[in-house]
Amino acid sequence: MPHYNRYRSRDPITAPMGAWYYILSPAGCSLAANTRTDVAAGYTQGRTEYMLDVDSGDWQKRKGKEFVFNDMYKTWSVTSCTGQTNYTLTSVANRCNSPVLKSTNQVVGELMVVWFGNTGHLTVPTITPSAITKLTDEVWTKCLANRMKGDATLLETFAELSKTLAMLRSPMENLTTLIRTTRRSGKRSRGYSRVKADSFAYIQFASSEWLRFRYGVMPIVREVQAVMKALERGHASEPVVVKAQSSGTISGTESVNSNNGGSVVYVTANKSTAHTVKVRAYWYDRFVRTIWNDFGLSGRDLTGLAWELLRYSMVVDWFINVGDVIYANAPRAQHTPLGGQVLIEQDINTFMVPTSVTNIQPSVWTMAGGVSDTVRWTTKIIDRQSRVPTSNFVVKTDFGFGNWERTTDAFTLVAKWLHSIGFDRH
Repeated sequence: MPHYNRYRSRDPITAPMGAWYYILSPAGCSLAANTRTDVAAGYTQGRTEYMLDVDSGDWQKRKGKEFVFNDMYKTWSVTSCTGQTNYTLTSVANRCNSPVLKSTNQVVGELMVVWFGNTGHLTVPTITPSAITKLTDEVWTKCLANRMKGDATLLETFAELSKTLAMLRSPMENLTTLIRTTRRSGKRSRGYSRVKADSFAYIQFASSEWLRFRYGVMPIVREVQAVMKALERGHASEPVVVKAQSSGTISGTESVNSNNGGSVVYVTANKSTAHTVKVRAYWYDRFVRTIWNDFGLSGRDLTGLAWELLRYSMVVDWFINVGDVIYANAPRAQHTPLGGQVLIEQDINTFMVPTSVTNIQPSVWTMAGGVSDTVRWTTKIIDRQSRVPTSNFVVKTDFGFGNWERTTDAFTLVAKWLHSIGFDRH
């Protein structure tokens, strides 16, 4: 069935943002006030939306029976203004001596939109397209790596069993070493030297025990839980559809000042933009899900085992997605790939707020009132893309050091390298 593109739009921006009024009085020396009003066309507010998608033609018939992946690009934007500017300029000199009259210039309306809305100050993304592409590649590769991933990783656990047992049987040795070291420093050193030596000993002990807990005790607990989950699930002899997925988020902010004005009033406004990009990826496979697959005893797991056994491979994976690329390209037998997509969602919010108003001709005009209105531009973009199962090496967008466990891991590993903590666990 041929595919074709469709374009749809709705909710065009038609509501006027408001007018900008000049009220001038008087124009001459007549006793009767000569008032004139000028209206400056302002920007508009409201919502606009459009969507581009790919229609397979018979998708309604196929829906529910087989997988249909339609690409789609959708965006909508909202412009809104809060408050209203109201200030009056009064001439310093008399416009007429008999009678004594002064000229007034009153500005009422949404001045911020008139001055800033049409001069390139609209919502501007703070995250570059290259950064979005990088995050998309990272999430997509992670999703492919998760295809046919079991609940447990028994293959890796069996391969590292000797290291795990050695790790678990040495707590008393570390405690004995700590006591011996502190006693020795008490006999040989005093004051600052003793405090320094004891501190290093305590750091070594705490680092060893943390690594023991994180990479000795907890993996065993997780493996037992995963095995129990796999046993409770039950396994049929018929093929089932299994979904692999992954997600990632990046954010960016920007705050800059913009200036604009007329011949008398000069306005400085702050433009603050928050930009968030969320990427989600998913892939479907149909295969006979066996208990061996859920135990982590498959060709996929065997391919990645060599990498997992390398010392400090997990540290490399903190920064570069080497492990994900390996697992994404691992062989998977007796399965039917059904396809997948990535969904990229962008939220961009910009606020324009006046920060200062300057009368640049104080010798000619006096000013009362000020600029008080604010403007908000909101844009949301949703991009859904079908992708082929290819992976890419990337430097990760988030190294995870905002998580206290990852930070503690890094600290203890550095302590191990610096002080030769006897712990051979990658």
